[in-house]
Amino acid sequence: TALIRFSLGGEPSGIWPLAPANSVDGPHLALGGDGTLYITQPELGQYLSLAGDEGKEIQIWILPASSPIRKLVGVDAGSGGEVVLTDSENGRVYLVPAPP
Repeated sequence: TALIRFSLGGEPSGIWPLAPANSVDGPHLALGGDGTLYITQPELGQYLSLAGDEGKEIQIWILPASSPIRKLVGVDAGSGGEVVLTDSENGRVYLVPAPP
């Protein structure tokens, strides 16, 4: 599984491999108002962000180990840059504030 970015002309301009996941808890996507794409990686307990402009690279975010995170599946991008994530195994919802 991979995330592929295409240029306006339809040519691939970047590819980022995603961790394998089962068919029930596969990666989910959300598009922020500023064009940032957020992708969950359930099997790794993390999410990725890919900036809307092509000049920036992908960023990987891992929530603190002190939280008993199992599988981050659902994702939504708030209007202020915050991210809401759902842990399907724990039945929890996490709010991640916008980066400064």
